[in-house]
Amino acid sequence: MSIFISSILCLTFLGISAGWILGCFSRKFAPQVDPLIEKVRTVLPGANCGACGFSSCDAFAQAVVEKKTEVNKCRAGRKKVWEAIDKILKGKNSD
Repeated sequence: MSIFISSILCLTFLGISAGWILGCFSRKFAPQVDPLIEKVRTVLPGANCGACGFSSCDAFAQAVVEKKTEVNKCRAGRKKVWEAIDKILKGKNSD
């Protein structure tokens, strides 16, 4: 019976330790995302339809901020989204 309890305690300790270590590393090595990309991403409809030519709205937002594509490529968002993205990008240039 004591072998059973000691093995449970050992595995519990290992599990808690591994979880704590993974949590620390996930915060330390988290990828840094440009806040402007996040702002553009919040305006997009989130359909991930691919009509813009990109695999997701995240990829489209990154391409717009990096000026690799035009704002009006988002077909799901239409003019309302295009204007909102344009306003965000112009706000960045005035800073």
